[in-house]
Amino acid sequence: MNISIFKAAPKHLAMVVRIGVDTFDETWGHAYSAEDMRNYMNEAFDLNKIRKELEDIETNTFLMVTVEGEMAGYAKLRRDSVFEETKGSKTIELERFYFMRKFHGKGVAQTLMEKVLKLSRDEYMEWVVLGVDVNNFRAIRFYTRYGFEVFGHKIFRVGSVEDTDQLMKLKLS
Repeated sequence: MNISIFKAAPKHLAMVVRIGVDTFDETWGHAYSAEDMRNYMNEAFDLNKIRKELEDIETNTFLMVTVEGEMAGYAKLRRDSVFEETKGSKTIELERFYFMRKFHGKGVAQTLMEKVLKLSRDEYMEWVVLGVDVNNFRAIRFYTRYGFEVFGHKIFRVGSVEDTDQLMKLKLS
């Protein structure tokens, strides 16, 4: 299986938005009303917002992953997030780690996570932090295998619904 990873640039705007919308809908579309999903998608994947994020390479990195040339998912890393537990340390947030369901269990997530961790170490980050829905047991098991530990919770809003994410962190050596 040919897995490729590349850093997205502004020219990849449509691809980033499409895979974000498709993966979020595929994973969570059943859990929310159509109105709540529409409101979330319009805000989270707004073209102008994503364009600005892609252009701000000091703050954001989008790592796109393809399998046999087909878009499979992406990771979004942020360098401007602040967490009390890692304050004063170089911290990067893994804000999004999205994959199409058909690529689950094929080693794609592991390949991308290794790239995320390598990039974080290459930038001398001390911590990688992420938020994951408390009911996303598959993802929680995946992150735990890499050594991420729970350190708190935050609210994640989808339209009018407030869900709980658990915050996880990994100390890099």
